[in-house]
Amino acid sequence: MARCALILKISLAMLAFAANSILCRLALQGGHIDPLSFSSLRLASGAFVLSPFLFYHARTTLSLWRPLSGFYLMAYAVLFSVAYIHLDTGAGALLLFGAVQFAMVIHGLFKGESLSAMRACGLVLALTGIAALLLPGTKAPPLYSALMMIVSGLAWT
Repeated sequence: MARCALILKISLAMLAFAANSILCRLALQGGHIDPLSFSSLRLASGAFVLSPFLFYHARTTLSLWRPLSGFYLMAYAVLFSVAYIHLDTGAGALLLFGAVQFAMVIHGLFKGESLSAMRACGLVLALTGIAALLLPGTKAPPLYSALMMIVSGLAWT
């Protein structure tokens, strides 16, 4: 049963990530809002929703927060929003998720985790997807926007 619960949680997280990409792309698609205003709105909304949780944690937990984390969050949000101006939803999601997968595996290796066969396959699959998407062709996304989305994914982790 624990394995089913894990698969369900992973599936819900993946669904939420995909929905985030779709909703962000829809908001930015028609020029209804500019990327910087959209990023500001996303970050302010997140801060508002999460701020009550600050009161439920001990002060020692709060002291572990690092200012650099705020910079990475801002970099993720701004680069993500600006990149989606010129990227299709699917291409943006593939680039973002591939970059996040890559960064998480590399971070784990630096923290002393071993590279299991499953992680190695995931890493190869993520990098292959990014490479295939960026190969020159009729469907290749603009390189500058693709690079912004990749850096956004690296900043997310």
